[in-house]
Amino acid sequence: MKLIKTKLLQKYNHNSPVGIATASHIDFCRYQVRCLKPYEWSYNEYIKCITTFIYSIFILLTIPFLVLTNGLIFYPFWIVVHIRETKKIIKKFGVSTINKRAEELIKEMSEKKE
Repeated sequence: MKLIKTKLLQKYNHNSPVGIATASHIDFCRYQVRCLKPYEWSYNEYIKCITTFIYSIFILLTIPFLVLTNGLIFYPFWIVVHIRETKKIIKKFGVSTINKRAEELIKEMSEKKE
């Protein structure tokens, strides 16, 4: 007895054993390719994938230095980031508001501790 050929796998995305067994070889290959790539596969997605790969390699290469120096290697960068963030916050809220809220938070935390 010969199996019938259906479009369950390719057309209806029905990947049960029946759908796989009754699909043609070409339909099975097309289904596998479709499963490998995302639905919105494009040049931009490829660029994102490559940049993620490059960032991952960079991180893997810098982790030993980070562990050996206990993070000192990144301190200059984080100092610059902190200065920029502080300026943004001061510009947005003002010095007096920040100082008043900080004093309130310190008082609240000290009361919770006691």
